[in-house]
Amino acid sequence: GALWALDPALAHQRHYPAVDWDTSFSLYANAVASWFEEHGGAGWARLRGELLALLQQERELRDIAGLVGPDALEDHDHLVMDTAAMVREVLLRQNVFNPADAISSPSKTWQMAQAALDVMRAGEAHLARQEPFAQFDPMPARRALIALRDGIST
Repeated sequence: GALWALDPALAHQRHYPAVDWDTSFSLYANAVASWFEEHGGAGWARLRGELLALLQQERELRDIAGLVGPDALEDHDHLVMDTAAMVREVLLRQNVFNPADAISSPSKTWQMAQAALDVMRAGEAHLARQEPFAQFDPMPARRALIALRDGIST
């Protein structure tokens, strides 16, 4: 009922665990959603769905950027790619040598996922004000997300 598809390209990029989120799946996600709602946070299934959609959208945009070049992408596309990169690098990648990151509780994972989506929403609000993506600075939020992952008080 579940498959973790390992990706050698992720392993070569030192992304551990090297689980390909696009081809991996679980038929139990809906069955365990209520447990994760209780132990992780409200809206777990919605949050998971939004992150998976974001990662899928980024994969499609990477393919397009490979054909036409990243400069041809619109500001919203850059926001999607940057936010998804943050999700991959901070939320999905783990450091087994860091005790705070080797294991992540459901509530910590929920908080990190919510923080990543908050960055996306802040970027969308920035773009809705007709401000260029180049003026959007996600670094403070990224640092806060890393601090949350590593158990550092800010």
